[in-house]
Amino acid sequence: MKNTKKISLVTIISLSLFCSPVAEAETTSLEASEPFIVTQSINTELIDADSCISLIRSLSTAADTSSLESQTILADIESLQAEMNYANQTYQRLNQEIALLEAGEEDSLNYAQSQLAVVIELIYEDYLATDPAFVLLNNEEQMNIISQHDVIIEWQDYILQLQQLINQKVIERDNQENYYYQLVYQIENQTRLLEEEKSNQAQLNQCLLYPYSTTYLDSSNILLNSNNDSLESYLMEVDLILQKIVPSNYRKVSFHDIYRLFELPKDDETSIEFLSNKENIYVDEYGLAQYAYAKELSLYDLEVLGNYAKRDYLKLEDLVSFQESYQSALALKEAQFAYFFQINQESFLTLSDQLANYLNSQNLISQEVIKQIQTLHNRHQIKFVYFNDVTQTWSANKTGFSGYYEIYNNLSLLDNIPIDTITGNPAETDNFDEDKDHSSESQNGNGDLLDETPEQPVDNTDALDYLKDQLTNNSGSPSKVKTSDLPSPNELKNSSESSSNSGNTSLSLPNTGEVRFWTILGIVLLMIGLLMLLANQITRRKRREKLDEIELD
Repeated sequence: MKNTKKISLVTIISLSLFCSPVAEAETTSLEASEPFIVTQSINTELIDADSCISLIRSLSTAADTSSLESQTILADIESLQAEMNYANQTYQRLNQEIALLEAGEEDSLNYAQSQLAVVIELIYEDYLATDPAFVLLNNEEQMNIISQHDVIIEWQDYILQLQQLINQKVIERDNQENYYYQLVYQIENQTRLLEEEKSNQAQLNQCLLYPYSTTYLDSSNILLNSNNDSLESYLMEVDLILQKIVPSNYRKVSFHDIYRLFELPKDDETSIEFLSNKENIYVDEYGLAQYAYAKELSLYDLEVLGNYAKRDYLKLEDLVSFQESYQSALALKEAQFAYFFQINQESFLTLSDQLANYLNSQNLISQEVIKQIQTLHNRHQIKFVYFNDVTQTWSANKTGFSGYYEIYNNLSLLDNIPIDTITGNPAETDNFDEDKDHSSESQNGNGDLLDETPEQPVDNTDALDYLKDQLTNNSGSPSKVKTSDLPSPNELKNSSESSSNSGNTSLSLPNTGEVRFWTILGIVLLMIGLLMLLANQITRRKRREKLDEIELD
């Protein structure tokens, strides 16, 4: 009995652990009265970096007017649909009038023609009865005489008036039909614009979810107090702006971290043996390129890349390949900078100019000031200004590069060069001293970087032009009565919605892995509980069989 209670208790705990996340989710959903919807639909395919840069720059500046433009387009569509509905009603009325004029019981073309035939017959019989010479005439002569009769002329004039009225109605109906399809064309254009705006907004939301994306900041909004006497206070203003335009994921990993993780162990036999025993892995170049903007490059990822690069070097002693692996990691880091730099290129350049002007105007050239600036650089992994010890002046970094790549790119991984964590530069060397002016240096080293990066950042281009399908007016051929009705506004709306929604997928936010972990854990615990419950049932059944045998004996 004690074992049975223990087994039942384990089963209950397993089931409660498995069900607890679901119950918590249900409770949360009940408490949220108005859940926030990020977007109605999201593109599951990866958006390329250039498109994200263009979307963030263009749509972020028009964020305030985007909603107003959507409302204006919707209002235009409603107005056009009302006109289209009225045009359809007019078309149907004219088509019915044409049908009555052609084949109505009275005052119609068919009725007038039938009555004219009766009148012709009566007049013909009257001529036969009253004029003996009429019989001797041929058909054409008889027709000429009858056609001159006043009654016949009156009926022919009446029929001609009916035909002219019908033709007029047909022209009006065809004009309404043409106008109807013109409205269809305009509605399709407006609907396409609305869908494009929704699609752009959905893609913008997806781009903003990428770890190295930032919102666009208008450079005209960067107003630093140049009269501030306190450098600390001024740098705090700069840092607040940088927190908006430098992604936090970029600041998590430094160039020094990459060098440290790729640096070979000195004489640690344990580390060397650990690296030598690692198995081979295959690095997907396309997947690695996504870490330049769409996926976070963590210290763990770099440690994995560094360990396998070191392992290959210890086995093959190929220094060139080892150095290339290290430089590729640096290039990936620099590509991250290039991505978000292009989003706020004007703001970065403005900030660098204002910082350099402030330092020069205040004549801040002491070593303590230089260390404070270097601390700011290391915090954001970007060198905004350079100090020239010859001219004793500061200059802005206008190269469009972080300033760290060229420093670490030329370091040897075999020399175990110590890195000054304050300056971010190699210690005891003047080759890459930050006090030297880099503003006039050649950018060839950085050019090589762009060739190595899987995703090449380029200058910001205009927003891409969207192709528009040309629709032709479907004007029907003139006919007396058209049996096919025009498509109703509701049918057009449903058709437009079904075609626009065919390529969209349901909303899915990025998966952090937590739900999957708890789900797998719950399933494992549930299976364990079910197995223990099954074993308990089998044990109890065997006991009952033994008891039954004992009672029978």
